[in-house]
Amino acid sequence: MQEIEYIYRLGGCQQKFIESLGSIGPVYLQARNRGGGLGRRLNQFQPLLIPDMTYAVDPDSGLAFSLDEYVSSHFINQEFPELCERIDFEFGCFPAGLSLVSMPELPGAGGIADFVRDQQCVPISDDELVQWREELGYEFGMCECCQEAAAKRGRNPEAHALHTLFSEVIENGDSIRIQLFSEHVDFVSRLSPKRLDVKPGYLVLTDTFEFSILHLNMELVHAVQIGVKRIDDELSSIASIYDSHGNMNFQFTTPGREAAARWDRIFSESPQDS
Repeated sequence: MQEIEYIYRLGGCQQKFIESLGSIGPVYLQARNRGGGLGRRLNQFQPLLIPDMTYAVDPDSGLAFSLDEYVSSHFINQEFPELCERIDFEFGCFPAGLSLVSMPELPGAGGIADFVRDQQCVPISDDELVQWREELGYEFGMCECCQEAAAKRGRNPEAHALHTLFSEVIENGDSIRIQLFSEHVDFVSRLSPKRLDVKPGYLVLTDTFEFSILHLNMELVHAVQIGVKRIDDELSSIASIYDSHGNMNFQFTTPGREAAARWDRIFSESPQDS
């Protein structure tokens, strides 16, 4: 259970707020959609506002977020289970979102609190934030059959073919490009996974020193499509993950067509209801 010390709703000029984010320094950036989350360490997060574009874009971090879907931001100081300061970007699709998390162990880090001091802040309670987010929430409906299958995947993430696929990627020392998709954010990160953990309802893929981390909500892994695609005149193996509404939440890509053949074999040999 998280113990929240205090929360501020951040206001003021949206343009000034976004353009000054680069002053924070090193942070851990995490993007979330309904299917999970993807995060990585950054030396700086500096989104650009481009005229006539409805997205703020940071090419160096591989992230873009929707200005149309953006609602507000909150600064949250959390003391338990560990000290943490973060800025949560709120969109009209909670619990999907975007967060900048302090990493005090990094040189030059700790700038989130200093950044917030220069913003217009309105203190709110934990209960107020919960209620506010509930009003933004999106109910992800499923039929009875899909609910039963989702619950089974959530109870046994290690039984799914993706567990075998990720284990093989680690064993082979492969590097994969991971893209997170949603209506509010688009995020790309490269991951050379070294560890695969099973947590309640999730598969968690982590690279060396936890520079990048993927959290995959197995309940929403309704379908996985594997194929080969030519990208920049080179063939690449691709695995796309869909939920039961047909939304593509994640896509994994690695050079060459060999991986696609191995991944297809893993799913072909896996139980139908894994």
